[in-house]
Amino acid sequence: KDTLARLRTLATVNCIITGTKREYYLCADSVERGSLKSIQRTIHQYSKSSKRKMMRYTFWHGRCDRSSDLHWLNEAEQSLRDDSFKTPLYVDGAGWSDDAIREEAAERLFGALGKNASATNLIFQNATLSDSMDQAFSQAMDRNTELRCLTLRNLSRPATLNGAANANNNNHHHRNQNTETYVVPASVCLKPHLESLTLSKVSMTEQTCRNLGQMIRDSTSLTSLTLDSVQIAREGLVSILAAIIMSHSLKTLKLNNVEWSKRDIQRLLLAVSFNRAITKLNLEGMRLDASDAQELANFLQRNKTVTELSLRKNCLTAEALRVLVSQGVLHNSTLRKLFVSRNPLGDPSAPHLVH
Repeated sequence: KDTLARLRTLATVNCIITGTKREYYLCADSVERGSLKSIQRTIHQYSKSSKRKMMRYTFWHGRCDRSSDLHWLNEAEQSLRDDSFKTPLYVDGAGWSDDAIREEAAERLFGALGKNASATNLIFQNATLSDSMDQAFSQAMDRNTELRCLTLRNLSRPATLNGAANANNNNHHHRNQNTETYVVPASVCLKPHLESLTLSKVSMTEQTCRNLGQMIRDSTSLTSLTLDSVQIAREGLVSILAAIIMSHSLKTLKLNNVEWSKRDIQRLLLAVSFNRAITKLNLEGMRLDASDAQELANFLQRNKTVTELSLRKNCLTAEALRVLVSQGVLHNSTLRKLFVSRNPLGDPSAPHLVH
């Protein structure tokens, strides 16, 4: 409460939301009084004196038509250039279509991020990238080598003629007929100090997949990888699966809503079986059904490191659960948590869960 009261004297704060027990999410329309550094100092002091950390906050979320907004932008850009920006950089393009100034400002921030060495966390989401924005972001990814956490979510590009035709045929990967899924720059997967990478609703070329495979295999810092609704080049998938076997740092692997074949899922389970580091595995929305139950059971028999397995939002039936439990879970000594919600299990699954 004291921290919130202090922040209210520095900015017009819309809300503070408790995200989890360890994180706070703060959003403000504009900085009416005080400066960015004063707000950062307040949050840093709170984080040091409390076990809860404030994350994912931005103090520029509205129109850039006030002097305070432009003042914040100038301060943020300057602090990125002089390596004094130490808070997460959160760029949300949801309102760009209504306010071109916000997109131009984001380009300036990406331009400053390229050679920055102090900002370690970037969240970029909900944006349709113009040619200039695509160039600014790609150059930032090419030049910046200090990011520790990177999240790219729900990004797109204006559709080309071919892209529009593809959108008509396959709306699953396209938000509408005027946009097509953004292809992630290959340099995104060349960050030597990256600890967490989250990609959602984007595309990966074969070269990007190869770079990701190399990072998974060679990195000593990458501990968390999330691929959600990501289009992966078929030729590059092999690189990723081969790298998972050899990874020594990866602890959390989340593959959600990815359209892989049954054979690819079998290869994935086999790769994770040989891995000796992964403790959390998510396979949500992967269309797993009764035909995959035996492979999942075999995986649990082989694997000795996974403690949490999430199979939410699949097509597993009571019979699939019976096989999974009797031939997998009961023969595994490390699994502590199994998530199976939002599967068509029905009442017949109850005895298997009790067992």
